[in-house]
Amino acid sequence: MSELIAMCVQEEERLKVEKLDMAHLTIGPNKKSFKKGIPYKQETK
Repeated sequence: MSELIAMCVQEEERLKVEKLDMAHLTIGPNKKSFKKGIPYKQETK
């Protein structure tokens, strides 16, 4: 039983992280990056 609970907790944590990654993808790049063709991570350095 405890193994099943541990698996559920791990899955919930994975989904939380995945949801945060999705949020970063949607708010990450700004419009300037797309117009210039410069990837977001290079522009912020």
